[in-house]
Amino acid sequence: MDIKQYSDLLNEMENRYGGNLDYEKLSDGDKVVYKEIIQQYIKYFDFIIRCIEQWEEVYGKAENRLVLH
Repeated sequence: MDIKQYSDLLNEMENRYGGNLDYEKLSDGDKVVYKEIIQQYIKYFDFIIRCIEQWEEVYGKAENRLVLH
């Protein structure tokens, strides 16, 4: 699944639980799905952070650059 599908699944779960995803109140099956969603979000954001770090290594920090259009 891609991040959009995980986001849709998370929204569906939120709707089923009235917008409150209190982990302790989730069914056992939903707890498994919720953990998987969170793990995928962590991987996704870790990837974004690594991309930003590589960008900064090559191009420098954004606040240190003057962009002319």
